[in-house]
Amino acid sequence: MKENKTETLSDSVIIAEEKSLRRPNEKHYLREDGSHVVSRYGMPVHYWDEEEKRYRTVDNRLVDHGEFYENEKGAFKTRFSKTPANGDALYKLEKNGRSIVWEYIPIRKKRHFKSGSVCKQEHRERLTNHELPEVHTQGHIRYPDVSKNMDIEYTVAPMGVKENIVIKGKKLSYKVAFKLLVNGYDVEEKEDEIYFYACDTNGERISDVAEYKIPRMYMTDRAGKISYDVGYILDKQ
Repeated sequence: MKENKTETLSDSVIIAEEKSLRRPNEKHYLREDGSHVVSRYGMPVHYWDEEEKRYRTVDNRLVDHGEFYENEKGAFKTRFSKTPANGDALYKLEKNGRSIVWEYIPIRKKRHFKSGSVCKQEHRERLTNHELPEVHTQGHIRYPDVSKNMDIEYTVAPMGVKENIVIKGKKLSYKVAFKLLVNGYDVEEKEDEIYFYACDTNGERISDVAEYKIPRMYMTDRAGKISYDVGYILDKQ
């Protein structure tokens, strides 16, 4: 995390944080001689606690709650399943009574017969992995082998959840499907990005600023080469 401190002429020792001066991207410290120093960050380190009416420090550590993992403290709660192979969603993001459930859907296969007819019966391959996901306390979780030669990993950040799809085998093309169960958001697709706008109980947007977004997709190889030859299809139902 990038940290930029304001310049100061004092070399006095820092004795405490001035919590009342907190801002989303700032921490203020009191020095022994009465002067102050400010640390500014490239992303939010605090979130506003509506119940306590104060800024609190973001803590993205994933805590084991028995059947799921959940981030410790933040502007939203993210609950990750331990057993997506049993039909559970990968994760659920909640904030102020609104939620987004993210479920992985294995690609349906079509079975071809010698006659040339196509079996119309839908077949869903099961998740191949039945072991617990790999969890790192600092907001990172990885689901190995959710499909053949593919892992999915998530990192909880102060403003949302970052997803990486890790391909471990070469194919001519790749298709990955997810089902999103959205409650309390208006979803809009524009300019290769997907926006989630918070809504009131009548379904009206409460702000013109999106609460979350899925940015333009890209992919990288082992050498770090970036390609934007990837996209998505949003099917609202």
